[in-house]
Amino acid sequence: MKSPIRSAAIAATTAVVLTACSGKLPHLPDSRIPEPRPSELETVLFMMGDAGEAHRDTDPVMRVMQADVERWSDLMTRDSTIIVLFLGDNVYPAGLHDRTDPLFPEDSAKLQAQVDVVNGRRAREKGVRGIFIPGNHDWGQTRGLVGIDRLHNQDEMLKRRHAEGSPVRMMPSPGTPGPQTIDIGTRLRILLMDSAWWMLTGKDTSKQVVYREMKRAVDNAGTRDVVVAAHHPFRSASSHGGLMPFWSGVGLRYLLNRSGAVLQDLSSLPYRSLTQALLAAFAEHPPLVFAGGHDHNLQVIDGRGGAEPKYILVSGAGSKNDGVGYVKGMRFRHAAAGYMRLMFYRDGRVDLFVISAPGDQTPKCIDPDPAAREKCMVTTANLYSDVYSARLK
Repeated sequence: MKSPIRSAAIAATTAVVLTACSGKLPHLPDSRIPEPRPSELETVLFMMGDAGEAHRDTDPVMRVMQADVERWSDLMTRDSTIIVLFLGDNVYPAGLHDRTDPLFPEDSAKLQAQVDVVNGRRAREKGVRGIFIPGNHDWGQTRGLVGIDRLHNQDEMLKRRHAEGSPVRMMPSPGTPGPQTIDIGTRLRILLMDSAWWMLTGKDTSKQVVYREMKRAVDNAGTRDVVVAAHHPFRSASSHGGLMPFWSGVGLRYLLNRSGAVLQDLSSLPYRSLTQALLAAFAEHPPLVFAGGHDHNLQVIDGRGGAEPKYILVSGAGSKNDGVGYVKGMRFRHAAAGYMRLMFYRDGRVDLFVISAPGDQTPKCIDPDPAAREKCMVTTANLYSDVYSARLK
């Protein structure tokens, strides 16, 4: 007999697949609000995941995000009010190799492209913080000490850049799950979690500690809005959430997802144990936002009430894009390169802005001629805009 939890999971993911395969996705109403006045704001939180294939000279999204970070660094009147979260899979395909490895130069160039986002003059002057959360690819897609070594490589490079003046660091520390707490101003608490640790190497006794620490952190947040950030999203209407046609991979990938056999899919036992533990931790004080990447697109989803986060954000469009379907409560979906920006007001309001390229694409500029490539970068960067914005609170 199937357990109620397993039956519910299969039913939910099957509904996503059937909707996607029908080609008739529900229409989502457009939403646009004006940008706030900087004097009204307490904190600006940028979020980009899965940027591990991006290069500074070929991926316009990196230049767009750096310019946006510089702009808000200039506009904000107080220092240390801007945080940029890189939501994991910071180095594809297998994390940052050792310095002696032939793959190190390419790996480090990918990470440097993200470091540069927070390395502008105004960002440095205003105390912007760039925080890198590990993802499963940063672990090298492997368990145990080999994966932790890849995290240490990334951490050591970020520490070298920090010593040179770049405001970057890895959180949580390599091989530790978190949650790690950052309180900003009087209205925001960010809880950072290495969800890949849970999937790849976490022991049951250690997971109990994570649950207790997460519960403690959300329960004692007081009047602060809580944003939980990890690589793995709480819910998704894309490939890791079950969006794929049956014939994808001659049906194999579809069947593996249905069976929960793919570790990194929401249907797997470790993933479901993670969301169940989080629901238990959130039982009395659900967070305002749960932000993740993992799926390569942009999604805004309402929580379903109870212990669920009020809003579920998927911001995994840093360097790749995948199709996105529909789940109940979806407010916005977009399968193109981009990132998100949460704006926290002094009076308690919270706004969300999604910045992306037009259409379903991740435009890159790969012309071998430097002048042509630069022209492409400038032209394409100018196409990015706020494609969705809404008041969350």
